[in-house]
Amino acid sequence: MKKGFVADQAKWIFVVIAGGVIFLFLFRVLTSQSSATDAQVAADIVAVITAVAAGVSSESTETINLPERASIAYNCESRILTVNGAQRRYVGDAVLFVKRDLITSSMVIHVQEYKIPYTAAIAVFITDTVSEVTNQDVYDLVGNFDVDSSPGNNNKLCGENELLQRAKLTTDVLRERAIEFAGCHGGYAALDQNAVQIMDSYYTAPNFAALNTLVDNSKQRLEQRNNQVIRASCPAIY
Repeated sequence: MKKGFVADQAKWIFVVIAGGVIFLFLFRVLTSQSSATDAQVAADIVAVITAVAAGVSSESTETINLPERASIAYNCESRILTVNGAQRRYVGDAVLFVKRDLITSSMVIHVQEYKIPYTAAIAVFITDTVSEVTNQDVYDLVGNFDVDSSPGNNNKLCGENELLQRAKLTTDVLRERAIEFAGCHGGYAALDQNAVQIMDSYYTAPNFAALNTLVDNSKQRLEQRNNQVIRASCPAIY
């Protein structure tokens, strides 16, 4: 086993543990602040979102009881979360989607990896109903989730574009890995060439829907490439 792989494993184990510890701490703080100001609640919600997103390994759903009913909104362009008028900027790496006209005392935070089939981004969906965010992949969640899509404040389109750009950045990196490891042991040149062609098509996708159409048509071939070369002790792309 290579040293770099061990280091990556250790890093992710640390992230998961640290994220869980931070989340539990913030959860206790948030639910105990019966007299918290809106600004404090906004800051704590952003901190909880950041902690949960950092600790996710594939998919996670958490329900947070707020001190009182709150109106929660999010502007994707400015990355500002608003709680009863109090604003707090979200600076984490995840892509956020907040339910339109959300007023609740029980906030559901659903975090899920966006896979194409490799992990391209972390998506966070904030709502008040668990059933709205279960048993769906990220593409379906984005399509079905009731998020503001009005002109001038189109959070749905903004979130889709963020996911698209994250996917392209990740693809660019992994495409270089596919080129670097092309034809490992001389037996997989055709598979590697095909993987690079698939990634090239991902990188040129004009929008989120087009990307996901390409993914549906090709992800099995990328998974096949990874599975076959791993069995031959060649480096995986992802």
